[in-house]
Amino acid sequence: MGFAVIYAGVDTYFRIDIDEDKGISAKESFLYIPVFSIKLIFDFVAIAIFFICFKFFYRQKLKALNKYQEKLSCYNRFIIVTVALLYVLRIVDSIYDFAVGIVSITLTRKVLDNVFLVGEVVVHLENFVEVIMFSYLFFFQSQRKYISNVQTDKY
Repeated sequence: MGFAVIYAGVDTYFRIDIDEDKGISAKESFLYIPVFSIKLIFDFVAIAIFFICFKFFYRQKLKALNKYQEKLSCYNRFIIVTVALLYVLRIVDSIYDFAVGIVSITLTRKVLDNVFLVGEVVVHLENFVEVIMFSYLFFFQSQRKYISNVQTDKY
């Protein structure tokens, strides 16, 4: 949590204080590179933890389906593909943040504004897929709960 606060402060400072013509000074770059390098390491640790958890739950689902000799439904495939897409977008976003963070030391503010626009596409795409996924999951859960309540009311 402490590192997140430090990173947010340093990142905000650099995004605001980059000189229009000179970019980042040599003194600032000594703080800038380590901060982005540590963030990249933390991002990939979080991605690895997520992958391990996803793999565990995927195997548990397959075991449960195999127990009843069933296969993955369309819903299950949709969830797996959507999670994989989010996973790839998260990796691309982490690499983009690191690359822009390191490259931006030598760039001016005018060039950085154009580079940041490209990154916004990835962030917005990632947010869009998350919203679609969560909306679908909530809708699907509410439908299952409604259907299971209706079925139990009949008996």
